[in-house]
Amino acid sequence: MRYFSYFIILYFLPVVYLQASYTGSPADPSFLQGGFTSQYLFHISSGYINDTVWDKKIRPKTLPDSTALKTPQEFKIESQWGAIILTLLKRLSVYTYLGVSKEKMDWENKPNYYGDENLKTKSHFSFSLGTKVILLRFGSLQIGVNAQYFSIPSVETIEKRIRDLYIPFPLSDQYLELKEWQAAVSAVKILGPFSVYGGLKWMQSKLKVSATGEPTLRFINQKNLGLFTGLTINITRALYGTIEGRFFDEYALSFATITAF
Repeated sequence: MRYFSYFIILYFLPVVYLQASYTGSPADPSFLQGGFTSQYLFHISSGYINDTVWDKKIRPKTLPDSTALKTPQEFKIESQWGAIILTLLKRLSVYTYLGVSKEKMDWENKPNYYGDENLKTKSHFSFSLGTKVILLRFGSLQIGVNAQYFSIPSVETIEKRIRDLYIPFPLSDQYLELKEWQAAVSAVKILGPFSVYGGLKWMQSKLKVSATGEPTLRFINQKNLGLFTGLTINITRALYGTIEGRFFDEYALSFATITAF
């Protein structure tokens, strides 16, 4: 079974890429045992995820000539997703999160301007793809890996546009696009209905703010490595809930409820 897990990882990583949002417990594939589709070979589950990133640590990457744009003080993302999860052999999960997100960016040291230096969007579509594998089991201790890709497609939904961060930046339509890749390794200790987990993740973020016919603002994450920890409660054989925090590369809090069909 261990070699089967290694094969699955090598197979799925090129397909799913790698991301950055709610990570979840490495033992998730083994939790649910109820529902109409629950079999040893596979089962399908769904759920709801609320993810709030209070401060994603980003910095400018490329700027136009003579630009004095400083690192944003705060980049916030609020997301609500529905989850669909396919689990094989209670060891491997392939999942997608589909829903909406909205963003806000602010600067601490504001440049000279005659307008707003903030960026704020309305709610718009976002999605995530990922895979999770339990690698090792030692009684109530389990170790797993997770790989994920998160995307906010290019959207013209700027509610509050950037002005005069550099000259000229037009007051015309602006577009925001975000892509993130994440790989994580974590361990979980199962204590009856409770599971406590934590791990290390590597993340790469690429944010782009553009306007037609003008230079593009590009941002990347300040730190690639981060930590996460969480608590899962198995409410029934077919339902569990999780609360998770993420630190250092971003400061975020997630709530999730997952149930078997």
